[in-house]
Amino acid sequence: MKAELFLQRKDYGKAQEILGELDANKSPRGRQYYHNEYGQLLNAQLLLSIGKTDSAKHILDQISPYKLKNKSLPLYKRYMDVLTDYHSAIGDEKEAYLYAKKKCALIDTLNFDSFRHDMAYQNLAIKRDTTIISQKIKMEKQRNVIERLSFWRSFWTVVIVVVVLAVLMTYYNISLKRMRKRELELAQESEALASEVRQRRMELQEQKEKLEEKNQDMRKELEYSHHIQQNILPDESLLRTKGIEDNFIIYRPCNQVSGDFYWFKHIQDRMYVCVGDATGHGVPGAFIAMVASTLLNDIASNGDQSSPKYIVDQLDEKLGQVLRNNDLIQNKDSVDLSMVCLDTDAHSTKLCLARHIAYIIRKDGTFETVNGTKRSICDYDRTFTEKEFEEFDIDLQDGDRIYMTSDGYESQMGGSQNKKLRRNRMASFFSDIADKPMSVQKIELERRLEEWQGSNEQTDDILIIGLKIGRT
Repeated sequence: MKAELFLQRKDYGKAQEILGELDANKSPRGRQYYHNEYGQLLNAQLLLSIGKTDSAKHILDQISPYKLKNKSLPLYKRYMDVLTDYHSAIGDEKEAYLYAKKKCALIDTLNFDSFRHDMAYQNLAIKRDTTIISQKIKMEKQRNVIERLSFWRSFWTVVIVVVVLAVLMTYYNISLKRMRKRELELAQESEALASEVRQRRMELQEQKEKLEEKNQDMRKELEYSHHIQQNILPDESLLRTKGIEDNFIIYRPCNQVSGDFYWFKHIQDRMYVCVGDATGHGVPGAFIAMVASTLLNDIASNGDQSSPKYIVDQLDEKLGQVLRNNDLIQNKDSVDLSMVCLDTDAHSTKLCLARHIAYIIRKDGTFETVNGTKRSICDYDRTFTEKEFEEFDIDLQDGDRIYMTSDGYESQMGGSQNKKLRRNRMASFFSDIADKPMSVQKIELERRLEEWQGSNEQTDDILIIGLKIGRT
């Protein structure tokens, strides 16, 4: 330590400066170095050198000689030196002599321990040298034995190495030939497979071109079928007649052609309006829908003052003959239908419903539903054959609204849980918008449908007809 060096040179100022820096040091290591026994003894020795015996005595009293003796004999010897200097400084020569005597006895003890350690080290060195010499003798004997056997060992070693190398070379040559043969076989197989893949790709390309050509033909046929179906459907302007103040039609086929259809015809003082829903959608449903529309025109043309029930019964009979050809088992096609007949002179309205529901909202906001017969047209299941289609007489006043719909709107999937819209929600839509103009009602119903549908595809054909009664 630098403080001890300056203390030996009697440069007390420099030694005191270094000890002061250690005391002021904020690091744990510096503070620990200043406050341990070694630092305390240096500080006490410095204080005695500059004549501050009381301060030195205070530091020496804080040191436990028993702990110091057990901890380090050299440090304990230094402690005896400082005590001897202290008693000499205060003039107590007797105590100074006693501490000097203890120090001498301690020095003898330290010298004896050092001598004992040196002797033990020398004994260990002698044992080590003896062990090394014995090991050298053993190694020399082993070397002599190895030299006698080296000739024969080297000869057989060479023979073994040559044989092993010969075996390895033979095995390598055989493996190399097998590997080259396998590579040739794999190359041939790969070429054959590549040729097959090219052939298969050409076949698939031809099939793809044929399918695209067929799809193009089908699209053209569907477009033409759509054109035909649109021509068969009546013009919406025919609804602008006496007895109907306002109306709207929402017609959205799921595909280009639809199984839903609407039909209306004005005969003398009556206006017939029909909403039909044939089995399925697409081409099969569109075919049935077109046949049903054609039959309705024929039935309405042949019967004067016909009731909705009469028309529905005739359609049930004639459509059954067309579709089934008297075979009631093979074919299960059917049509759900709503038929309303408005008397343009008298306040008389008749309804006939085949597995449909009509919704009526009065001018005062009262909501009514008319449930039809639970049987479809051409439905010859034994459960329904005995059920006749029922006709309802409804008193509709000016300002009342009537809504007829297929099941496409209420069956649309969507919403936050991706479920059907349901009939009750659709009925609530009618109630919410009933007091608005019919053109606005159409826009609002389409908007709510699109919000519900979201990113889902259209589930089924959609058809809704709304009529506002107004006889003037």
